[in-house]
Amino acid sequence: MRARYARTTIDLGTGDGRVVCARAADDATCFAIGIDAAREPLRTASRKAPANALFIIANVAALPRALNGIASAVTIFFPHGSLLELLCGEGCGMETVAAVMLPGATLGVLLNAGAFGDSGLAFDDGITRVLGALRRSRFRLLETVSLDASTLRCSPTTWGRRLAFGRDPRAISIRAWTEAVPDRGQAGAS
Repeated sequence: MRARYARTTIDLGTGDGRVVCARAADDATCFAIGIDAAREPLRTASRKAPANALFIIANVAALPRALNGIASAVTIFFPHGSLLELLCGEGCGMETVAAVMLPGATLGVLLNAGAFGDSGLAFDDGITRVLGALRRSRFRLLETVSLDASTLRCSPTTWGRRLAFGRDPRAISIRAWTEAVPDRGQAGAS
């Protein structure tokens, strides 16, 4: 399927899939893939998805090898639970993410204070851990931008807009790119 399109993007932890559907609808030359471990939230999105959108039910820590080296851009919006742990981890979790990316591909991550708090981490400590995991996995930082409630109200995600009205609307946007691609034989192995 993806051979028909100029580029492929992947949204990890896609939630309700709205970002993927909007991306596909806005750019007919893009093959937009959304991946989430939870099947139920994607049921509605997958029924209404444009032809250039695809949803995959998978654990991000063990992505299908068929995805290796296909993405020109990967996004992770407001991760929590196991996806946030993967981003903060000391192991090779981010190398699993890097494995799906083409050399020079961009990574966009939006992180919120509440998710770190739920994981027992202070916001600044969580950001430090994520940035460290990115460096260890050969990502190069492009920028970090603090987001406030007014910015979150314009978020491309349903969850981001909800966070704008929450008790702690602090968030950060991280953009990075990768030039080195990890060994594809080991990335994604369980």
